[in-house]
Amino acid sequence: MASSVTPEEFANWLTPRQAVQILESSFGTGSDSYIAKHTLLELLRAGKLKAVAKEALQTGWPEEKLAVVTSEHWADVRENQIFWTNGLVSYSRRDMYGREREDFRFFGIRFDPVAVREIVSVDSVSAPNPLEEEPADDRPKGPDVSEAHLRLWFDLYQKTHQGSWDKLENAYKSAAGMFPGRYVSRQRIRDLAGGRKRGRKPESGQN
Repeated sequence: MASSVTPEEFANWLTPRQAVQILESSFGTGSDSYIAKHTLLELLRAGKLKAVAKEALQTGWPEEKLAVVTSEHWADVRENQIFWTNGLVSYSRRDMYGREREDFRFFGIRFDPVAVREIVSVDSVSAPNPLEEEPADDRPKGPDVSEAHLRLWFDLYQKTHQGSWDKLENAYKSAAGMFPGRYVSRQRIRDLAGGRKRGRKPESGQN
């Protein structure tokens, strides 16, 4: 089924890998991202998360561009499949009469970014922010995150958190979720974020 998404809009939709990483910023990592992947699959199967394929092929039909991947196509996708890396869903089934075999292939699947980020937003209402539980520099410190790993995280963060999502508080939470058991100071996040600085209280003696 053709979608109403334009090519320009589709370019800003989330790949499966990006969607998983956004959810992990709230849910945390572990077990090969099972919780994040399972959450996305349940929403896809229920029709509550829109997915669009760059190209779609179905037996007996011409190739379709920017096709909606509807809920029935997610029944056999699992949390441990390579779909989460390559964005490809491919399977076969018998037609409604049980005679002819139908092949389905969806390439370059992406997810609605607004819907994915709303999952994190709803979860964050009730979930404590691990960077706000106590002052960052007073928290028990694990090993520091390396500069190289922190910059890789920030490159991804900039691509997935834009507009109203591009805030220091979101950056703190994302970094904490990306590196569980490791320590990242608030100052390092501020340094990477550059101009997005909080206001400071005036020092004594200043007007």
